Amino acid sequence: MGIENMPGKYELNELDNKFVNALVGMWGRSSLNHLNCEVIELSIELEKPREIRDWRKIVILKEAFIRFNSFYGNMLNLNMQPTSEWESKGIVYQFTWIKDPNVIKYQPWTQIYGICFTKDKQILLIDNVSMRAIPGGSSEGNETPEETLRRELIEEADVTVSKMFPLGVQKVTEKNSQEKNLYYQYRYVCLINELLPQTPDPDNGIIHPRLLVPASEVTSHVKWGITGEAMFNDAIELFDTLDH
Repeated sequence: MGIENMPGKYELNELDNKFVNALVGMWGRSSLNHLNCEVIELSIELEKPREIRDWRKIVILKEAFIRFNSFYGNMLNLNMQPTSEWESKGIVYQFTWIKDPNVIKYQPWTQIYGICFTKDKQILLIDNVSMRAIPGGSSEGNETPEETLRRELIEEADVTVSKMFPLGVQKVTEKNSQEKNLYYQYRYVCLINELLPQTPDPDNGIIHPRLLVPASEVTSHVKWGITGEAMFNDAIELFDTLDH
């Protein structure tokens, strides 16, 4: 496997930097058709499994986009937010990850989930019927997002948390439904206080097996594509800045 395809961070060399500057100059002189093609190229590359992505291409294109915006201002609104799709019961759902701690401005919200960390940087997961996931769910009555999440953490995982930090939202669009529904799911980073003895989930009577996994391995357990990878990466970055 060449360096271009190795998972991880690729560092630009002198030749790469010259190529980046050439791309920026070409985009600035063109009608932006070339730039649109490169946006598509990057999206295609990010949809591939991590182990076969061309990391050199990804880093070069991202750096070129950054420099282009720096040189030419906001003449183009690039949508670099990670997006993926999933089909269930004939409906195609489009998921877009948006990192923004001001989650409450995104309405309507339908669910909230917690990326819950231990002090030694492990993340709590549950086996939820047919898939491994982070705990969370929907609001009841007039609950606030934080009240909903604390209740769901007890019901699904029997865990209490000491602190909660809003991280961002997952935008959900039902692309082929007649209503074209659009709504948001909130994501919070939580610091685990105590793991309690497990009890059945009052929603379905099931005791969800729970496990703690190193943060660096979470995406090998929760396979949510590039939106999930971006969310977990942002959660880990936030956790690293917190006082544990």
